[in-house]
Amino acid sequence: MEESHQEPSLSFEIALKVANEAVFAQTSRHLKNIEVAVLQGAWLGYNYDKIADQVGYAPEYLKHDVGPKLWKILSASLGEKVSKTNLIAVLSQKALSANSSNPSPLQKFDFKAPTGIIPLDSALYIERYPIESRCYEEIMRSGSLLRIKAPDKMGKTSLMIRILAHAQQTSEEHQVNTVLVNLQRADKAIFSDLDRFLRWFCVSVTRKLNLNHQIGKDSGLRIGNK
Repeated sequence: MEESHQEPSLSFEIALKVANEAVFAQTSRHLKNIEVAVLQGAWLGYNYDKIADQVGYAPEYLKHDVGPKLWKILSASLGEKVSKTNLIAVLSQKALSANSSNPSPLQKFDFKAPTGIIPLDSALYIERYPIESRCYEEIMRSGSLLRIKAPDKMGKTSLMIRILAHAQQTSEEHQVNTVLVNLQRADKAIFSDLDRFLRWFCVSVTRKLNLNHQIGKDSGLRIGNK
């Protein structure tokens, strides 16, 4: 059963920036991923059970540990009591007050929720230390695999393009080539057979790198009739 929910007057991205900057000023640390997940869930009007289901944590852990600690640190950082029920009102007021009384980055924001990927130069993107630095380090290791898991609209794709951009910027030093392959655009039939998927994946990558694929030659795999 969903809790009563106030309609937000600004985007979650701006609210998150306000909260994150306030917490950093108070504690010299950024909000953790799990704290951001709870914050976003509360912003959307979700109860702890639904938030827990989306992020893969036990509801009791969010309800009795993460949540209370989050509201406590937000209350101390924002200078007034913050709870799951008044979160939207408090952050909206703080954002509007900062925007009207202080020349700040908030004045440059459009108070509409951005859609899709947040551009590399956007002030709305929030770095969540040490996630970015760990991804940048790992992506430069041969044979590494990164799995980015988070609820919808948490910035997974925006993080991914920053990882690719970092790899491209250091490509001369590390001899890295980057390729973006969207599995959602592939025909569903491709996923019905591992051999077929691997052939499709290899051809997709080699084509984007302007290389001649080896499928059907030395690999032992055959392309088939198409």
